[in-house]
Amino acid sequence: MIDDPYRFGPLLQDLDVWLLSEGTHLRPYETLGAHADTMDGVVGTRFSVWAPNAQRVSVVGQ
Repeated sequence: MIDDPYRFGPLLQDLDVWLLSEGTHLRPYETLGAHADTMDGVVGTRFSVWAPNAQRVSVVGQ
């Protein structure tokens, strides 16, 4: 069974967004990139990027 990945919503917290926009986030590696995670019993990988001027961001994999 494949879960709908869009049901989880954004994962970056408001503080992370603010610190990233200010350029003062001391540990962006903890929130950005790929991280193994389990949410609501669904095992997978979460991806977060900081691209405030991007029109679109895609993650492609097998």
